[in-house]
Amino acid sequence: MPIWLAAADTRRWLIATATGHLSLEDLITFIATHRVGDRLSWPLLFDASAASTDIESPDLERVAHAAALAKHQRGTARAPVALIAPNDAAAYRLMNVYKGLCDEKDIGVTNVFWSREDAERWLTGVAG
Repeated sequence: MPIWLAAADTRRWLIATATGHLSLEDLITFIATHRVGDRLSWPLLFDASAASTDIESPDLERVAHAAALAKHQRGTARAPVALIAPNDAAAYRLMNVYKGLCDEKDIGVTNVFWSREDAERWLTGVAG
């Protein structure tokens, strides 16, 4: 899986970095498994700036369904998620479609950014 997960313990954040080709199954597996134990309530910084994908807009229903299922299994709203898009307008739009689905399904606060600095600033503000 081209997604690497690390814990920023001093911030109590999870930081995921996607590289190479990110498939639909990679993303669904990640969503279903990345938040466990005491890290259920940790915000997530998902950096996909070095990734590419062939995921299309209709596929995002499956991704949002996986996120909704994970929320239901955990019994709590997902902590905030900051998504960093690749330098590609189509990928940025795709991530915003996912954000809209998260909002619509009340999965948890999600936002999309072009830069890591903006994502970290936002995540710090919403996560405390």
